[in-house]
Amino acid sequence: MSEDALELQLLIQKAQKGDEAAFEVLLSRYENIVFRFVYSLLRDREDARDVTQEVFIKLWQALPRYRFESTFTTYLMTVSRNAALDFLRKNQKHRQNTVSLTQTDSDGEEIVSEIADPDRDSNPAQGYLRREQLELVHRALMELPAQAREIIALRSASGLSYEEIANTLGLEIGTVKSRLNRAKNQLIKILEQWNFF
Repeated sequence: MSEDALELQLLIQKAQKGDEAAFEVLLSRYENIVFRFVYSLLRDREDARDVTQEVFIKLWQALPRYRFESTFTTYLMTVSRNAALDFLRKNQKHRQNTVSLTQTDSDGEEIVSEIADPDRDSNPAQGYLRREQLELVHRALMELPAQAREIIALRSASGLSYEEIANTLGLEIGTVKSRLNRAKNQLIKILEQWNFF
């Protein structure tokens, strides 16, 4: 077991015994990952903050039952996914989509196409263009089936490995790779039809 994995296990064990300081360390390490994933599904910052908070409340309550049978990240992302999907079921007005777009080059390496946050741009014209691009990507994502949006969100927004996604969704790694590839290709095809590239 690596030093980092051992440190994480000790933190979890302390938190399982009610150590709030250890839980705060876990919260600080994983809060952004959970928020990005939840936000990629909900597309509303306030709702994503609320659901992220709910995830960590649920985690605090459920942590004593965690048995290290899967990685902590997989466990946490499963809790996050369930909380986000519960929220969506209760609030049908929300759209499901994500923000990241990745492609695979001829060498099999992933290329991430990121659109800068338009609110941080000092040039209003460039900010407007980026907002338009981001909106187009979001609209294209809405054209995908929910399953495709979710798998893109787990990989791109949350940065989970194929193995972690497989564990979170209860799939084989090969299935994850093929579904992710198919979802990306569908998204790219839609964006090509809309002259995005």
